Amino acid sequence: MKKIIIYILVFLFLFSVYKDLNGGSLQNNLNEQEITPVTDYKAVYLKVQHGDTILSIVESINEGNMNKMDIDQIMEDFKLLNPNVQPEEVKVAHFYYFPSYE
Repeated sequence: MKKIIIYILVFLFLFSVYKDLNGGSLQNNLNEQEITPVTDYKAVYLKVQHGDTILSIVESINEGNMNKMDIDQIMEDFKLLNPNVQPEEVKVAHFYYFPSYE
């Protein structure tokens, strides 16, 4: 009888570890912290300086709002504002539209 109880306890332990690693409580906590996309923004026309990146410019425009912003959303908004420019091909001393989130 002791062996059966030990086998059941070991099985329950291994099963609980498996459930935790495959979508258990840790996964649920990560899903609760998802970033909500911001779709309301204004376009700001700025000249790119040496050393600037799209993210550094957007951070300087949106000083207090960057803690909940999604980088992918920022890049998508930049592409919408500048349809003929790839974000990797931004050139120094050229003017581009950048999103200013409210």
